[in-house]
Amino acid sequence: MARRLHTGVIGVAIGRKCGRTQAGMLELVATTSPSDPRLDEKAIGRVVAGKSNQQSKTRLQMIPISAEILGLPRDAIVRELFWRETYEQLSEELANGGAPIMLEGFLLLLRELLEGDGAGSAWNYATAPYMEADLQWDAMSRAMTCLGGRTRREVRQSCVLTFKRALDRFEQFAHRIRSGVYQVAEGAAAFIAARADSMRAVCSEQLFSLALLNEENGWGLARDEAGHPLTLRWAAALLPSEAELAQFTVTLLEFLPGPGWQRRISNNHAVLSLAITSAAAAGLTSDGTPQDHARLKRVVSEAVAELLRPCDGGRVRVRELPTYRSLQSLGIIEAVAAPLPKPVASAVSCAALAVLLTGLAFAGIERIAEASNWHTASASSQAVAQPIDTGHLLYLAGPGGTGLTVVAAIGPGGTVVTRMEA
Repeated sequence: MARRLHTGVIGVAIGRKCGRTQAGMLELVATTSPSDPRLDEKAIGRVVAGKSNQQSKTRLQMIPISAEILGLPRDAIVRELFWRETYEQLSEELANGGAPIMLEGFLLLLRELLEGDGAGSAWNYATAPYMEADLQWDAMSRAMTCLGGRTRREVRQSCVLTFKRALDRFEQFAHRIRSGVYQVAEGAAAFIAARADSMRAVCSEQLFSLALLNEENGWGLARDEAGHPLTLRWAAALLPSEAELAQFTVTLLEFLPGPGWQRRISNNHAVLSLAITSAAAAGLTSDGTPQDHARLKRVVSEAVAELLRPCDGGRVRVRELPTYRSLQSLGIIEAVAAPLPKPVASAVSCAALAVLLTGLAFAGIERIAEASNWHTASASSQAVAQPIDTGHLLYLAGPGGTGLTVVAAIGPGGTVVTRMEA
């Protein structure tokens, strides 16, 4: 899970997969920078590993690298940097109980953003409504009910429509990338499309969580402007299939082999698995019947264990996810504290995930249980019940617990944007 995850960094992260050497990337900076082009070689290594955020100067120097590798114009990347920096600053202020004075102004900018011709502009256009809905929800959940003079119900209704708008835009974006509409570098096109698939999945998870909350609280929300009711069955149909989840996860793992990136990807996979399993357990899948509880319990147990493992210094507030509570009410999750696995080598965990998901995507469609089996037998045998350290829990943005992701993601293709909460 990354608190700062920009295209300017992602381009560098997938550079080696696209045939670029570290020396070649440094040389590119040297030929494009008008002043001292020296870039700390260790900075590229950290980005590739997904270990840390970079200093502002270093990140600016990486923009020409990402533009070259991804085949995107620099101005689109710079514009995304502005949107993301502002979004994250406002999110952090809201998380700390503040009332950002520029929040409503930024929401207006997001709503008024026009779609450009290139892939970079189209990506920003798709991301804007996601940011808008997420910020609206966080502001409302922290008692700022006066945004735009609207009531809480009006804000909730707006979030439904805005998340759906983001979902449609990401879906269209992915289709255009695969159809060759945008001039994207050939080596990066598969990754960019998978990133869009992941963000579409994140939006669907948010909508499914909103549907769960709507049913739980009797909000009476509608799914469209025509006033059709927001139902669990409608929202469940938007979730990715087990095969789709496996496929874009495999692609993301392939392009982002660093342990930090892969840990975030597995987190995003786990959040989505909870949503898909919740829909299956409630009989909302295509066959219309509840699936085998023993298998679903196994999937959920593995997903919860994954989310409780430390990631970027914290753990997910998994029990606050609407999908978790839904699974608990259906008897899939026992009403006891989930076991917390002992730390295991991330390389081992990610290798197991990559092998299993590759088999799913390319050797035939299997069940999500196999896709979610992220730990080796030895790692699983080390799982013991422990009290959860609540000193550094991760608050996941939005009603569904996911946020902007590398694959767009995730929240969630590696990919869940989180904030630290004491």
